[in-house]
Amino acid sequence: MGDLDLATASAVRTAHAIRDREVSPTEATQAAIERVERLNPQLNAFVYTAFDEALERATEADAAMASGAELGLLHGVPTRSRTCSTSSRAGRQRSAASRC
Repeated sequence: MGDLDLATASAVRTAHAIRDREVSPTEATQAAIERVERLNPQLNAFVYTAFDEALERATEADAAMASGAELGLLHGVPTRSRTCSTSSRAGRQRSAASRC
């Protein structure tokens, strides 16, 4: 990984590292998960996490890279999102506590 700190790297830097095979999508995702697990107890930024699903997607991204598939610009870059609706998706918690 060299000088790359996945905990603070931008999405663009992470994408370049993945494309250049400095880091795998699974490694990038695991680093993101570790950061959320470390900081969320104090920040309470995430009501719902889907770490298992994220790791499954990362594994799929690794496989696509290994197969030589054409990759998108942000292929394998872990993302986090904030929900602002009261609708639930696939049994996930819903929250409208934030002002969007």
